[in-house]
Amino acid sequence: MVLNEPRLSEDNFGMALRLAPGDPEINNNYGWFLCQSGREQRSIGYFMAAGKNPLYTTPSRPFTNAGICAMRMKDDKAAEEYLGTALRLSPTNTQALFWLADLAYRKGRYAEARQLTTDIEKMVDPSAEVPWLALRIERKLGNRDAEARYASQLRRRFVGSPEHRALIRGNMTEEQVIDAAADMAVDVAVDQVSADTVEQVGPTESLSPGSVLRRARGQRPVNRGCLCR
Repeated sequence: MVLNEPRLSEDNFGMALRLAPGDPEINNNYGWFLCQSGREQRSIGYFMAAGKNPLYTTPSRPFTNAGICAMRMKDDKAAEEYLGTALRLSPTNTQALFWLADLAYRKGRYAEARQLTTDIEKMVDPSAEVPWLALRIERKLGNRDAEARYASQLRRRFVGSPEHRALIRGNMTEEQVIDAAADMAVDVAVDQVSADTVEQVGPTESLSPGSVLRRARGQRPVNRGCLCR
């Protein structure tokens, strides 16, 4: 199922939640659907239902998603709490680390932000968002050598990315940086589902309870920031 059919997605989520209201995967994915649909405040309750379910094996995911949605509401205090919880539940959650680094940077806590981006680099081969944030952190700290190193990394490895284009322009605002990063969020911890494995719902297809639950669990957001499934 794809999320560019919002009415169909809404209907199927509703049916899935009626069939299995306590299913943490469905709650998490529906929360992200709401967040993507401009209903961020409502999404938080579904993330919390998923994250606090003792049977959910990956509770860090909905707390991360709640943090991202709180940032969209410009509630940085709540975002930091949710992301901090996500990190305590899973210390290797690089997405939570990235957004905490972004928050620390925007709050002027540059040394903390640097440590968080350094932690990410030790865990994974990061995507463009990480060196771009690290570059801006080093600029604030006055470390020109490190800033130049990250700039070189963006030019060599991420040509054409939003971060590379921002580097070339040199005039991207903080809000634009956050929006660009959200559209291409660090997704090293996200389970990717290839297009050929995502079931499509035909206009006249009969939906059994089992198929509704599978599709609701398998919904993938357009925005890659979500930790779904």
